[in-house]
Amino acid sequence: MVLCVSNIFWTPGGISEDGQPIEPHPELELTDGWYRLRAQVDTAMVRATARGTIRVGRKIGFAGAKVRVCIFLPEYDGGQQGYVTI
Repeated sequence: MVLCVSNIFWTPGGISEDGQPIEPHPELELTDGWYRLRAQVDTAMVRATARGTIRVGRKIGFAGAKVRVCIFLPEYDGGQQGYVTI
């Protein structure tokens, strides 16, 4: 499957309750031009996003992704976002 990166969201970093640092982590918004999905990425994709290899407008080809919660309701603008783990 090939999808285009339409947005990149970075979770805020900080300190956890036990004092461990929390690194900022990207979450990609991917689109086929009509629908959009959020993608939770693995460590290799985190590094590629941080380096700028993966950026808005870039197309990503992947296989073996796992889909979590994919419900689209026409009453709402886009309905509930689906999540893909790549």
